[in-house]
Amino acid sequence: MADKRGRNDGIISLPSQGAPLGPAIIERFPEHARLIGFFIAEWSQVEHNLVLIFAICLEAPSPVVRPMLYAIESSGARLEAMIAALKQLFAEDAETRELLVELFDQAKSLLHQRNKFAHSLYGVSATGEMAILGIRKQTASDLPLHDLQDQFNRIRRLSHRSSQMLAVALGRWKDRPPAPEPSEPSEGSAPG
Repeated sequence: MADKRGRNDGIISLPSQGAPLGPAIIERFPEHARLIGFFIAEWSQVEHNLVLIFAICLEAPSPVVRPMLYAIESSGARLEAMIAALKQLFAEDAETRELLVELFDQAKSLLHQRNKFAHSLYGVSATGEMAILGIRKQTASDLPLHDLQDQFNRIRRLSHRSSQMLAVALGRWKDRPPAPEPSEPSEGSAPG
């Protein structure tokens, strides 16, 4: 919608004068809202797993490492700090270094998605779809439910993989986890 000066911000939601409080835009799309909430919550689990894996790599107690890392307020900066340290810690062990850096790099990609979902504006597009206007975007774009489901499946797989790696690091499993494979939500899982 264009403002008085003809600028278009992509999404604007204004009530009619005198209109009572109505549903929030996101309430019109409950499945979208549900998946966005699941995605944001699952990110917290992924980040926690990565911090614990990092503590194990440092051979330091997690009660020492966790507050040190969480003092860095930006999740992106936390990931960068851990990646830099892992590259140095495993400079001579290319296989372990590559495995860990790939895991943390995948987390960086999903952190971008998490931030997009957490900090964007939501609206209704001209097509009637849920629309999203990103933090640094000039125009809104549709957010189809199937795209949101795909993103949630990506973070579910990363959460599962980081949990598997944590189990190996803690000695609960004897072998490294199998290579990640595409998966669909199973019956009874959160989304779907």
